[in-house]
Amino acid sequence: MPNDVVSHLATALALTKSAIPCLSAEMVPDTESQQNGRFVLKPNPEAGKMYEKDLRGGLFPFTYNALREQHFPTSALPQDVLCPVPIFPTQAPIPVFAAQMTLIDGGLILNICIMHLVADARAIYEILSIWAQNCRHLQNPDTTSPCEQLPLSVFEKTQFELGLDTPDDHPEYMVFGSPPAPPPAMLKPTFRTEVYRFTPESLVRLKEDLSAGLNRNEHISTNDAVCALIWLCVLAAQVDLDQVSPEAISLNTICVDGRSRCLSPLPENHIGCPMVYATPGVSVVQMLAADSLPDVARTIRKAIAATDEHYIASLVGFLQGVHSYDCIAPASFAGLMDTNVMISSWFRVPFYDINWGPRFGHGKFDRVRTVHEGFFNGSQVIMPRLPTGEMEVVIGLDQVKWDKFRQDKLWIRYATVDCTR
Repeated sequence: MPNDVVSHLATALALTKSAIPCLSAEMVPDTESQQNGRFVLKPNPEAGKMYEKDLRGGLFPFTYNALREQHFPTSALPQDVLCPVPIFPTQAPIPVFAAQMTLIDGGLILNICIMHLVADARAIYEILSIWAQNCRHLQNPDTTSPCEQLPLSVFEKTQFELGLDTPDDHPEYMVFGSPPAPPPAMLKPTFRTEVYRFTPESLVRLKEDLSAGLNRNEHISTNDAVCALIWLCVLAAQVDLDQVSPEAISLNTICVDGRSRCLSPLPENHIGCPMVYATPGVSVVQMLAADSLPDVARTIRKAIAATDEHYIASLVGFLQGVHSYDCIAPASFAGLMDTNVMISSWFRVPFYDINWGPRFGHGKFDRVRTVHEGFFNGSQVIMPRLPTGEMEVVIGLDQVKWDKFRQDKLWIRYATVDCTR
């Protein structure tokens, strides 16, 4: 790996921070807001650093070629080695962005840590695209222009702040009188991830199987079908039916991009986190009954379809009326790693199209991954579509639940393990 790769990344990041000023900022409490728990961004030229770690010469347990041969297993990507900051920083001020470039024998691993309040998956893609454009410019100024400034419309979010004066009830959120303690499961140090793969053929088969019996005016998407399968199989691994109350409800928090769903749609390249949650709920007993999967997929479709412009305006109005953001949480969070799940999909975000230039091998990502510990306890992630059209899913479970999950016949009917463990 040529040494100028390090300087290219660092110099290109400086140009990128000029185009996206929030990358050079810290999150600090908003002392002027009437609502507690709000943050503002405080500019700091020293924030948004890229750290460098050289683990060549056998200091990392795998060569790059060995990782590639194993399809880049998350088990080889520990947080404490590859992340420049903790997944959950505890000391303010909190940097909005930090990166770490880790050199290993045969290649490099680029790790990005960014506050989710500031950027969702689509915004991360836009940030990385601009960073890569500036890298290409440094390699060949004659063919690629630098990007040092973006139009203000990319950051405009006023249309996502227009709330109803009389919002609906929002039972998908819990509001407390005082800041709640994190659920114990969220703090478990034994949450680990594995990567599974769906071929285009298995995705077609899954959707067809779950579409059987639909009425003429009903439909489900491939995303609905995959989310249903993840929900059911993760739930089956996490709970023992004979120990669950017959009245127990399983909640599935599904992240939905709100850019095109608000009254005045945001541009696709909006840099922010205009994310809302669809939260379908199904009886645990019904979920784990035989042949429940088509009904689960229908329930997901209805919940996602309901996150329309009225829902978003109502949700904004509801949040504007909450006394403290510290006292609100998605209703599913208390039951993550138990009866509830959370699913985020990056499938349609084209990370594999990003081109860093010829000094970076073939110029594109070989794989997009989470660290072994995942995004956070209880999260399940559908990863970006591979160039082959295949889908990868990062499943996260408590370590003691993995044997049960791996033996789930319904799961392995459609998915195969993508990485050598």
